[in-house]
Amino acid sequence: MMGRGRIMEGVRGLSSFLGSLELSFATISCSRTSTTMILNTRHDRLTRRIEKRIAEFTFHSYSLYILHYEVGQKFDAHYDYAKDECTIKERGQTIVTFLMYLSDVEEGGETVFPAANKCASSARWWKKLPIYGKDGLSIKPKMGDALLFWSMKPDGTLDHTTLHGVKSEDIKMRRDSLPHLSVEKIYDFNSNVCKPELSFSIPFISPIGGMRLRSSTKGKDSWVECISWEPRAFIYHNFLSEKECSQLINLAKPRMKRSLVSDQKSWKGLVSSHRTSTGRFLVKGQNQLVRRIEKRIAEFTFIPVENGEGLSILHYEVGQKFDPHYDYSRPESFNFKTLGQRIATLVMYLSDVKEGGATVFPAAKKCPVSKQCASSSRRWWKKLPEYGGEGLSVKPKMGDALLFWSLKPDSTLDPTSLHVIEGDKWVGVKLMHVKDLTQG
Repeated sequence: MMGRGRIMEGVRGLSSFLGSLELSFATISCSRTSTTMILNTRHDRLTRRIEKRIAEFTFHSYSLYILHYEVGQKFDAHYDYAKDECTIKERGQTIVTFLMYLSDVEEGGETVFPAANKCASSARWWKKLPIYGKDGLSIKPKMGDALLFWSMKPDGTLDHTTLHGVKSEDIKMRRDSLPHLSVEKIYDFNSNVCKPELSFSIPFISPIGGMRLRSSTKGKDSWVECISWEPRAFIYHNFLSEKECSQLINLAKPRMKRSLVSDQKSWKGLVSSHRTSTGRFLVKGQNQLVRRIEKRIAEFTFIPVENGEGLSILHYEVGQKFDPHYDYSRPESFNFKTLGQRIATLVMYLSDVKEGGATVFPAAKKCPVSKQCASSSRRWWKKLPEYGGEGLSVKPKMGDALLFWSLKPDSTLDPTSLHVIEGDKWVGVKLMHVKDLTQG
């Protein structure tokens, strides 16, 4: 049964969406005039199916809110993250909101972000939005679409540009549509788990199976596949075109040098038998090709370009290798103190191989590792080039990219991200950090 939407009493700007069943001091307010119904997890088959789908996209789960805005109803500008200590202590911090539009409208009913900054990375589609400008963002509802926005930045700080509201004074309904309905799903992190020295890694949006993305290569759809939960690992199929792969190799070939390992105390490069490949670092944004690929990486991983190291082009000949290692840094290391923690790695395969050359995760847990994974991953698990009870092996395919996270969603180091690289192949590697590397 739908009831009047409520807010948390005494919290300026509103810390989170709360219903009457959630906390005793949620109160009726003129700043929120919609009606609401909370669907508890496992409410029915439909709810379970949608819950599962959202979990596969975001890794987290929470009750669904069904919201109804009639003409003249609204939700004033507010933040979804918590500000008061009571809520943070009891519920943890809110990091992301997933808003699903259940109806169409001809006019009005937008979700508005008045403090949003001009979009710098998505110029291809920016001007297609119904309302846009140098500052501020307005998103018009479209039945079946979903809006995902993060309340926190990659470094764990609160993002004040997520201030948003819903106004429906000018809603004009389609004759064949429902009243303006939306579903919201909010995800929390336990604040006691988020350690300041590590921050946390943003959970990656992970479609299972064949979720299509916008095409990044001419004539081929790019799609992402989840291949593991421990570590969190995904393959972007057709991430690069064959031409882009060749261009990256040709750009690096003239100045390839022996790859080095880093001394944990001084972070100086050392020659080691543990790493025998050759490689070259490309300067960030050094030409149009590099800028285009760096921009694509940021758009697909949700990690800003500024948080990434320069691209590293590596060549492994037959017999060359990189022994088992982690990409994350120890808190006492020089790299951690100067650049902050590494949270994710993207390995782009620039060549095909007939045999061998796999990227191996010897400590990866067998999938399925949970009921969620059991029900969503069996369809594709046996299609991997190599698999077993423990460990995971990913075979290179030109144009594909492998993304894996070195940190768990709660910011703790993920030991299952231990990996080995060997065999005859060319790869491009992008290492991404918690902090903005341009800030020094």
